[in-house]
Amino acid sequence: MPDFVDKIFSQTSGIHIKLDDITVKASSKIILDNINFEVKKGEMVAILGKSGAGKSTLLRTVAGLIKPSKNTLLLNGVDFFSLKKGNRTHLRKVIGFIPQQFRLIKELSVFENVMIGRLGGIGRFASILHIYPQKDKQIVLECIYKVGLSGKEGLVARKLSGGEQQRVAIARCLAQEPQIILADEPVASLDMSLVETILEILDHENKKGKTVIFVMHNVDLVRRFAKRMILMKEGRIISDEPTREIKEDAIKSLFD
Repeated sequence: MPDFVDKIFSQTSGIHIKLDDITVKASSKIILDNINFEVKKGEMVAILGKSGAGKSTLLRTVAGLIKPSKNTLLLNGVDFFSLKKGNRTHLRKVIGFIPQQFRLIKELSVFENVMIGRLGGIGRFASILHIYPQKDKQIVLECIYKVGLSGKEGLVARKLSGGEQQRVAIARCLAQEPQIILADEPVASLDMSLVETILEILDHENKKGKTVIFVMHNVDLVRRFAKRMILMKEGRIISDEPTREIKEDAIKSLFD
């Protein structure tokens, strides 16, 4: 493990995420406006708000995929964007991201798409030749099973339904075995029969000590699974409270 990663992990038993008064702009438009946001290891946090509120941008900033225009992302007090590119890439291995658009390689099989979550630890030579250690193959198959796609390992991604592609994206993230799971609308394309299954998987990962932050519109499901609720409007956090303390009026105000 590189020294800088050793330093980050030695400060605590996990990763403490902090955005300290950050701003994100696209051209001249402010997307996130003076956001203060902290998450401790092992929290289960939901982010709510209508389209355009900045939820996905906040999640991508925490993932280290967007550099703030003002201030920065701190992981255990270390400025993520001050690290060298290779070190940032190494650190991202412990941050799993489930994008809303899935981002699968459509001509690869379910198995190969999920195996992408393992490639950071396998090595370039093995990945190019598709020679995978048995341990990694077993982890991939277990993750495919968790999301209910056993028997479809050999299907190419372009032949899957939208809901199946979403489950492949979730399995890919689980196969990465990250310490932090960031999920942008992880059940949006799923049938209701599968929604609870996926949220229970994320809940199980959280109970194992992983930090889970997810964006979702379904308030009832958020109340069932999230311990903390972030409400966003027009690029700002307007409420950050334990889920049980959030009033219905506060949630309704998001969509006025």
